[in-house]
Amino acid sequence: MGPDEWHPHVHVARPEYEGLLYWLHRFVSAPLSGDSLLLRGVLPPRGDRSEPRVALWDGQDLASSVAFDISITDTEGEPFVPLTHILVLRRLAADYLNGRPGAFTGTDGFNIPVHDLRQRYRDVAGECRPTIGDALGVPLQALTAYTQDWENCALWGFVLVDQATGRYYARVPHGEGTEITVGVDLRLRDDEGRPRDQVGMLDVYLPSLAHDRDLTRFQVADGDGYCDMVCDLTEFISGLGE
Repeated sequence: MGPDEWHPHVHVARPEYEGLLYWLHRFVSAPLSGDSLLLRGVLPPRGDRSEPRVALWDGQDLASSVAFDISITDTEGEPFVPLTHILVLRRLAADYLNGRPGAFTGTDGFNIPVHDLRQRYRDVAGECRPTIGDALGVPLQALTAYTQDWENCALWGFVLVDQATGRYYARVPHGEGTEITVGVDLRLRDDEGRPRDQVGMLDVYLPSLAHDRDLTRFQVADGDGYCDMVCDLTEFISGLGE
């Protein structure tokens, strides 16, 4: 049975929905932002509801729960960049806590009040901008997602170097049976100084560069005591699609 045949009631592109699940799952135990709302659930599309539903609560009292019907595509039908979901839900959570809940449509089977925010979701998506912390986290999502598939390197740490640069540490092969720790620098802001919502395909390029022993051509002098070599990939790896 193919993926599209798993459930006849699901009418949503699998990659976009899987991306939503992956990017949101960590907020089960950490607030979406400085407010108190945690993720209670990501509820799949079903029947005439073709897009997902996200449930939030305060982490203490289930009676605090609220659910939002959201969109995973923009007005043109294009899927949102994964980080967009975090940015938009952060805004909608703040709106809800400030008394702007959106259109109430009833309660679901878990007795959670539901609000249809699909159009609001699309509108807010165009207004939301990532922080530098968001930009720092984007490569980590990819790196931690694909670490198990890497044969030639492994994520070993990370740090925000300055307001425009993230350094991602990796263990890579170095000679017969040995490894070194390499710090890879990425640019976290675009040419206009705005934090990026896509920071580049480090998960794709790093294993290839490590396998080909090609990282040394990017080596720069640096006093970083946390690694054996620093490589500046800020020009080599730009934002996705650039």
